[in-house]
Amino acid sequence: MQHASTQRRAAAQNLASQVVPRKHGATTKNSSRVGPSKRLLLPHVLSVRLKKLCEEGKINDAVTMLKNSPLDAQNTAVWNTLIWGCMKAKRFKLSYELFIDVSRHSIHRS
Repeated sequence: MQHASTQRRAAAQNLASQVVPRKHGATTKNSSRVGPSKRLLLPHVLSVRLKKLCEEGKINDAVTMLKNSPLDAQNTAVWNTLIWGCMKAKRFKLSYELFIDVSRHSIHRS
């Protein structure tokens, strides 16, 4: 059995491998970064994760993931991915509720 610190380190490495670094701040002439680096969840990564959860039948987990994800990772395509997954799973009422939530989250429908 692994120690608690080893487990935390493995979990942190796993999480770090799932997010993509995004550069913030200026660069100097020698291209070294100045300023903090912030890791954000990109919309296409979130969409892939939601699709996988829906295919596994974990629709409720996918809804929770989307609603708890950063707003900059949410866009119309991501919401449509989840709505489509709900439709395929014949969760029509949930699909409609998500469609309504799109407007509540100020994401423009196409």
